[in-house]
Amino acid sequence: MVNNAFSDRALYKPVPCCRHTGTARADVAPCLTAEHILTLSAGQTRLQRFTCSPAQLAELCLGWLCAEGYITAAEDAEELQISADGSTAAVVLNGLRQRSAAPFSALADVDEALCARAADILLKGDSTYTKTRGTHGCVYAAPDGSSIFCEDIGRNNAMDKVVGSLLLQGKPAGEGLLFSSGRVTADIVRKAVRAGIPVLVTKATVTADAVAAAAQYRLRLAFFADGETYVLPAD
Repeated sequence: MVNNAFSDRALYKPVPCCRHTGTARADVAPCLTAEHILTLSAGQTRLQRFTCSPAQLAELCLGWLCAEGYITAAEDAEELQISADGSTAAVVLNGLRQRSAAPFSALADVDEALCARAADILLKGDSTYTKTRGTHGCVYAAPDGSSIFCEDIGRNNAMDKVVGSLLLQGKPAGEGLLFSSGRVTADIVRKAVRAGIPVLVTKATVTADAVAAAAQYRLRLAFFADGETYVLPAD
C-alpha cells in the first residue's frame, strides 16, 4: 500500500540572472532545475538518500527497491509512507534482503521500431530537458504501443522512476526496451537486469565495465543511439 502525502512540485523555475557578452550585459531568466532530498528507510535502517527532482517520489522509491533487488513487485512493499514535505519515505518489507542479479536466458535483439519510438519521445518531445538542459530522461517502450517517460536530475533516478512506474502499472518489463539519455555504467546494467529489462539503449556512451556486465548477464546493450543508428559490443 502506498500512502504518498507529498504533492509533486515543478521540476524547474526561472531564476533571474545576467548574461555577460564581452562588455555587454543583459538580464535573463533561464529555467533551472529544482533539487530535492529524500531519505528512504526500512525500520531503523536507512537504505538510500536521494538527490532527485521533486516529483514521482513513490515511483522513485519502488523502482530503486526493485532495481537494487529488494522487491520484484509493488506488492512486495507491504507499505510505503512518504511524508508531506517529501523528505522521508518509510517502507515496510517482508524481510530486508537483496536478491542477486540472475542472467537472462539469452541475448534479446534490439527492436528497431521500439528504439526509434523511444528515441523520438526522449529526444524530440516536450521535456524539462529542452527547457533547462538540466535533467536526464528514460523511456520504456513496449510492443503494445505503450510507453513510460520519466525525468530526473539524476540518470539513475530517471531509470528508477520508470521501473517504479512499471511496477505500479503492473506492466511486464521483459517485453520492451529502456532508452536512456545518460551514460551507462555497470551499476545501471545490473539495475536493468534486476528489474527484468533485457534491452538497454542509451543515446550517450557506456563504460567498459558496463559492456563486461552486459555480457555477463546476457543483457543487450546499445549505445550512441539516435533512433536510426546505434552501436553494439561484439558478441
